[in-house]
Amino acid sequence: RETLARRLPSARQRARLLDRLASANGGLTPRAIWPELTWIVTAYGPAFRTYEEELGRWFGQKLVWGSQYGASEGIVGIPWEPNSYAHAPTVGSSFLEFIPELHWNRSDPPTVLLEDVEPGGRYEVVITGWNGLYRYRLGDVVQVAPIFCSSPSLIVVGRRESVVSAVWEKTTEAQVVAAVERS
Repeated sequence: RETLARRLPSARQRARLLDRLASANGGLTPRAIWPELTWIVTAYGPAFRTYEEELGRWFGQKLVWGSQYGASEGIVGIPWEPNSYAHAPTVGSSFLEFIPELHWNRSDPPTVLLEDVEPGGRYEVVITGWNGLYRYRLGDVVQVAPIFCSSPSLIVVGRRESVVSAVWEKTTEAQVVAAVERS
């Protein structure tokens, strides 16, 4: 710490400003430090709901943009409007298939294409990328959301294998999030 402190220039004027901001605002918050901030990019989905109120306190009511929905295997979707969990599928960058919830536990499940998914339905994503990866099951669960440019949009609701198991009771991430929201 001492070595680092010697290398950093003193910023007494900035320190005094931050001290005044902290005194005037009951502590240092991003909204006090950067009042011109107008939007935020973050990981954004249903599991994020529990943080939205706190985000509002820290930053004020700003436009929140989710980041792209992707994995190392490819990009699946991009956010298409602020303050929405929905992603427009990136049909030009990956070929997407969807396993209906009813068939998740099958070793060779049937898939449906984007035009065949049902509004409100939950699906596991299967991706084929331009990189040569063929029909890879991501393990992500999406729910079909509002239409964007005549295509269903997708909301990431969790991971298919992401469960808490206590005495053989299986609880998914989506169920935990829903329970926390109700409390």
